[in-house]
Amino acid sequence: MVLVDRTGRMTPVDSAWRGKFGTLALSPDGARLAVSVTSSDGEQVWVKQLPTGPLTRLTFGGAANRPAWAPDSRRVAFLSSRAGGRRRAFIQRFDGSAEAESLFAHARQVDEVTMTHDGRTAIFRLGSGGSRTRDIVAFTAGVDTVPRALVSGVFDEFGADVAPGDRWFAYVSNESGRSEVYVRRLDDPGAGRTQVSVDGGEEPRWAHSGRELFFRTRRGEMLVADVTIGATFSARPPRVLFTASNTATDPNHRAYDLTRDDRRFVMVNRAVNEIGELVLVLNWFDELRGRSR
Repeated sequence: MVLVDRTGRMTPVDSAWRGKFGTLALSPDGARLAVSVTSSDGEQVWVKQLPTGPLTRLTFGGAANRPAWAPDSRRVAFLSSRAGGRRRAFIQRFDGSAEAESLFAHARQVDEVTMTHDGRTAIFRLGSGGSRTRDIVAFTAGVDTVPRALVSGVFDEFGADVAPGDRWFAYVSNESGRSEVYVRRLDDPGAGRTQVSVDGGEEPRWAHSGRELFFRTRRGEMLVADVTIGATFSARPPRVLFTASNTATDPNHRAYDLTRDDRRFVMVNRAVNEIGELVLVLNWFDELRGRSR
C-alpha cells in the first residue's frame, strides 16, 4: 500500500505492511484505511489505523469487499454474500464492536455502494454486466420505499462518486462504445449529463475541495479536470498528472482513494510483488567448515 503524490512519486503507507490487497477506502477524517485482503479464508475487509497502527479484521464469513466509509468515519459499508445468494450491502462500526446491519438488498446483485456527504442517501450499483446491464440507483432511508434510478438503460453505468455538496455525481458509462466519465445532477439526473473524459476514463473521484475531478485510464494515467460545481456544472479539459502502470486498477470500481488535502492518492503498488532479493555468499565452503567446527 503506497501514497502517491501528484507527480507520481510513491512512498509506502507502512513499509512493513504487504498483502494481497483488493479494494480500499480512506476514512473521511484520514485516520483509517479500510481494505479488502485475500487470505486462506477468502476476501475479507480489514481496517488499518494510519500510519503504522494495528490492522483489525472487520468481516467474517462470506466474501466481503469494496468498502466505503460513512461520513462520520465511524462506520464502514461493504458488499458481502454472507447471507447467501446474491451480494448485498451491509454497514458496521469500524472497530467491529457491533454486528453488521443490512444496508440494502435487491433482487439483482448489489456490486457497489457509496454515500452522500450528509449521510442520508446511499448510492448503489446493481448488476454485473453481461445480459443484464449495470445500473446506478439511490435510496434514502425513511423517504424511499424503493430505490430511485439515477442512470439506467441498455448501457453499463458504474463507478458513481458524489461531489461535495451532494448536488452532482460522477459515474462511468460505455454508451459511446468505451468507458468515459460523465457528471449529472443528483436531484435531477434526467436533466442532462456532461462528459468529462475525452479519450477514455474510469474510476472517478471528486477532490474534497470540489474544484477538481480525478479519474484514470487503462493506460495507467491519472488525470484531473478543473471543475465548477454549484447551480450548474462545468469542466475544463482534463490533464495528465502522472502515469503509474504498476498500481492496481479496477475498471468497474475505484481502486484508489484521495487524502484529505487532495495532494496524495492511496494505491496498491503491484510492482513490489515482482521484486526479489539476490544474495551472493563468498567462500561458502570455508564459511561452512568454520561453522561445523
